[in-house]
Formats: sequence, C-alpha cells, structure tokens
Amino acid sequence: MITLQKSIAHGLLTLACHGDLDHQGQWLLDLIASRDHAGPGLASGTTVQVGWSVLTLAATANGVLEVREPAFDTDPLTLTRAEVSTTLRILAAQTDLLRRVGSEGLAARFDDKVVVQKGCLAEPGIYAQRSEPTPGDSGWYVGLADGPAAAGAEDLEAIRLHQLLVLRPHLLAAMALPVDWICVWRGDELRGIADDRNQERWATA
Repeated sequence: MITLQKSIAHGLLTLACHGDLDHQGQWLLDLIASRDHAGPGLASGTTVQVGWSVLTLAATANGVLEVREPAFDTDPLTLTRAEVSTTLRILAAQTDLLRRVGSEGLAARFDDKVVVQKGCLAEPGIYAQRSEPTPGDSGWYVGLADGPAAAGAEDLEAIRLHQLLVLRPHLLAAMALPVDWICVWRGDELRGIADDRNQERWATA
C-alpha cells in the first residue's frame, strides 16, 4: 500500500492505494484536489462521485483530509475504508473496455439496483442488457443466455451493483456501457458485446 498526497487550499489531501495503482491513484488525487476551488471547497464529509464509486473525505487526527472509498468488503452502504484500490481497479477495467469498444460511458453507481434472473449468476452462460437508468436503478438486467427466460416477477430479484464484487466480479467491467447495449459471458470470459443498433462491438472465438 502506498500513500499519495497533495496540498490544497486549507491543508493536505491524502489517498492510499496498492502500489501497482500509483498512476491511477495520482490521477484520482489530482481530480479531487481540482475541486477544492469549486463551491465551498473540500472539507471533512465531502463526497465525490467518480464513475461507479462515491468517495468520502474524512479528517484524520492531525487534520489531513483522507480520501476513503465504500467498505466493499463489509458494509459499503454505511461504512468507508482508508484506501481506494477497489474503486481504481473497477474504474480501470471499465475505462479499458469502453476504449476497446469505442464508446462513451454511462456510470452505474455501486449502490444502484441490478435486476437478475434468479439463479443465473451461478450459471456459466449469462447476458446483460441495459435499459434507461433511473435514480437508484442502473438499468441493467442479467439473465440466462442459454436457458429459459424469466417468466415473471417471481423469477427475478434485485441486488446492488457492489454485490457483483462477490457474485460475478468480471461483470463490473461492463457496467458503464450505454443504454440498449448487450453483453454475453461464458464463465468469466466476455464473449460478445452488441451496441444499441445491434452492431457487434466485441467478439471472441
């Protein structure tokens, strides 16, 4: 773990991440610091949404402002932790995929709803399709690619996006794709992506 720091108007801003994420961490630190001149400036309790994650600034005992991410390994809805490695890894995966398919992203927050066909996340062949998101709802639906479609509401359940970190973490790379795009996976491998005009944007043999 490394700690990066940057001076801001009223003190020091720090950020901790794994060593292999130093470049991404510096980018994130600079991005947050750049907002110190907007509005009331940065302070303890300030929250900043960056892509899929919402970061919180917290003052340490010596008055330094520490960038914290949701506590993805315990309770991300109410707790934070003093590092940003998971935030950065998912952002990097999403950015890389968007670059590969040549599209602008549409963020889905870690606490947004994802509708899934019951039991599908335990199966190898699944697909995801995005409809228009609404506040609190990512717009994503995940279902079986090779089995019967959900017959009704009794076959569906809602989870939060961050739960995919445990259930099917590789899906998170695609969760910033635009409305009406479709992705297909076989196990952990992303097999195909089609855009809103049904044009193939990604395919593997």
